[in-house]
Amino acid sequence: MERSIKYHSQRDEDKWLMDNYSTLFSTGTYTYLDIGAADAEVNSNTRVLDSLPNWSGVCYEPNPVYDNSYAATGRNRIKKAVTATHSGTIGFDFNSIPEIGKIGGNDIVPCISVKDLMQHWKHFDLVSIDVEGMEYDIITELLKYDEPRLIIAEYNTLGKYNLELLNYIIRNGYNLLHLTDYNFIYGKE
Repeated sequence: MERSIKYHSQRDEDKWLMDNYSTLFSTGTYTYLDIGAADAEVNSNTRVLDSLPNWSGVCYEPNPVYDNSYAATGRNRIKKAVTATHSGTIGFDFNSIPEIGKIGGNDIVPCISVKDLMQHWKHFDLVSIDVEGMEYDIITELLKYDEPRLIIAEYNTLGKYNLELLNYIIRNGYNLLHLTDYNFIYGKE
């Protein structure tokens, strides 16, 4: 009997991946990275992977409003830090709408550079990035150290479209596989 899968992403990104990359999700051992993970359950591009025995991963999310959702789901690989271009601390704006917190506020939070993150984790098969307009900065750093097979990156932040991100990733050997209202999904063969 085939088991039922519960999907969690904002615009069915996880369902699209499961429908179109079932071989990637069925054999082998894989690792994901979720930067700007927000809620552990709601609008998560990586939550469905936690239900698969061959996937593990890490979520980076500084906003304490999401702590209880991670505890309730058992997703214990949450790192309370912003991913940025440097390590140390950074000002962060948690905003009254938690999903759109961003770098540049008065709250001081820990941050980790992509370089330091990659020294620890080495490689990711799937990376999901939702960092309210900083996707380009994070991805340009990430691709210096790793070439994940799949990248989900927000391109629509509060109505602003980031086509520079699309062009950069394609120039680095990725194909645009799928487009939703908010995210590009890129793949590399």
